[in-house]
Amino acid sequence: MKMSRHVLSTHEIADALEDFDDDEDLQGLDIYIDPPCDGTMSDGDSGEEDCDSINRLNRHQLLAPAEMVLRQREEHDEENRTIDEVLVSPSTSSQYLETLTPAAGPSSNRSRRSRHVETRADGTSSERSQQRQRIVRPRKWVKRDLRYQQCEWSPPLPRAVLTLTKESEPIEFFELFFSEDVIRYIVRHTVMYAVEKHNYNFCLSGDELSCFIGILLLSGYAPLPRRRMYWETNEDTHNVLVVKSMRRNRFEEIFRYFHVADNGNLRAGDKMAKIRPLFNIMNKKFLMYAPIEKNLSIDESMIPYYGRHGCKQHIHGKPIRFGFKAWVAATRLGYCLQADLYEGRSEARETGLGEHVVTKLMNTVKTEYPETLFSVYCDNFFTAPSLLSSLQENNVKITGTARQNRIDKCPLIDAKSCKKQPRGFYDYRLDTNDNICAVRWNDNSVVTLLSNEFGVHPVQKARRYSVAAKQKIDIDQPNVVQQYN
Repeated sequence: MKMSRHVLSTHEIADALEDFDDDEDLQGLDIYIDPPCDGTMSDGDSGEEDCDSINRLNRHQLLAPAEMVLRQREEHDEENRTIDEVLVSPSTSSQYLETLTPAAGPSSNRSRRSRHVETRADGTSSERSQQRQRIVRPRKWVKRDLRYQQCEWSPPLPRAVLTLTKESEPIEFFELFFSEDVIRYIVRHTVMYAVEKHNYNFCLSGDELSCFIGILLLSGYAPLPRRRMYWETNEDTHNVLVVKSMRRNRFEEIFRYFHVADNGNLRAGDKMAKIRPLFNIMNKKFLMYAPIEKNLSIDESMIPYYGRHGCKQHIHGKPIRFGFKAWVAATRLGYCLQADLYEGRSEARETGLGEHVVTKLMNTVKTEYPETLFSVYCDNFFTAPSLLSSLQENNVKITGTARQNRIDKCPLIDAKSCKKQPRGFYDYRLDTNDNICAVRWNDNSVVTLLSNEFGVHPVQKARRYSVAAKQKIDIDQPNVVQQYN
């Protein structure tokens, strides 16, 4: 079965679907719609969440990029030549979408149709492909282990003087991040938005806003189905702390006008423009008061959200399936150093998404701590030899699991053969050009790791249950696996 993936705008795909006839060779198609490019789109501009018709999408969504994946059956004639595919080429406007023309094909009596699309003079699709092309670093894989060089690590000087201790009150930690200048900033933009809505009598103090944010935080760890239930008199929902802090109508009024950005000065193309200023402020605060450690972890994090927004994601099989996805660089104990909201395909990049995310987050951290050595751990979505090579020049070491097709043709034993070996079996290679160690280890499943900091030795021991022996046994575990875990 063949698959051909092409990028169009949503309304172009809708036009293309109207021209398609029933084709026995077309096994099926999937349409993937990216978030719209308009950051000022309000909730009211979105369709219903359970809308499954392409004819009910709003204007911003119709102009957003989308992908149509055609799945076709393979057929072979007597000369073993495959039937022509139905092609849909990249385009940026429907005016370039031409009519279908029959394509001559010796393998079928039925006419085959191909869609020909001209490209713009600026070569949008070709430029995008050229941006992805980069010089591939040569690899020289040899059967050798990476020599571990242990070096003393000392934390950098703090960027801010902290007088807080374990005995400090929670409000003192809160005020580190929501300081007086941040509160004044939010108050100013909230009042500005109230004036935009012609409520000229609305006023807000810093203490009221702090109390309002406190109620929002409380609702996070003591949730109720509706926020008005906190002020109800029923014993099972009544919250004394909330009731004594603020009246319900006052809370609703502040909630209605709460804003952290100027609607008249939103950055074009930023789908998160309405919260971007506060998000940037928080990121600076995170770095300013960070308990810096050598070991960092980079992964995705889901922010629960069930409303309507173009950037809302659905990730099947996750504890939080619906919400906003953020890329997070965190310390060993979970302190967030940097976070970056995922907006879909929004910016041009020269590398893959995973490599781009790690590079962007670590460049921000290294800007604040340029002389500090960091050891970053990530999963197989991010890890690639090119990432290890590029960040190694910036005094950043990477250790992570890797996919089998992202090891730059490293001659490790293939996964099927490795799975047939006893548990604890491992194979390894070293790239002598960039000192990257690739390890493949057989445990419950076959796992591949890349690291420019740790190798195989010293080999550790791991306890596993043996079905044959009906007891726990010790198996070999490469050092890089033990460090990653």
